[in-house]
Amino acid sequence: VPSYAALFLSSLCFSMLHLGNPGFTFLSFLNILLAGGLLGASYIYTRNLCFPIALHWGWNWLQGPVLGYGVSGMNLCDGMLELRLSGSTLLSGGAFGFEGSLLCTVLMLAATVFILAYFRRREQAKAVPCP
Repeated sequence: VPSYAALFLSSLCFSMLHLGNPGFTFLSFLNILLAGGLLGASYIYTRNLCFPIALHWGWNWLQGPVLGYGVSGMNLCDGMLELRLSGSTLLSGGAFGFEGSLLCTVLMLAATVFILAYFRRREQAKAVPCP
């Protein structure tokens, strides 16, 4: 339980670091909180910062330089592709970009469940003695 409390607090801090980003909304706050949970959970299970750092870097690189989305409300470069979500702000993320969308919420929840299930299965497999 203390690990999960620390995970929530660090995720909250991670999300609050983005408060000043352009176009920040409650949904983008929630998605970044979920992303912090995903990154933190991957650290809890690996005890290695390389995986969550690579995951964060890869996420930002894919969104910005590759797909051309704004990353956390900022457009720092042109992407190799120029994908634009249109329609409802809830689906497109509005000015904050993909991280402000409900699609991102679903993706963050699914990725977190996957990471938790993967590492739990891996831990359980280590705990079973070989015959």
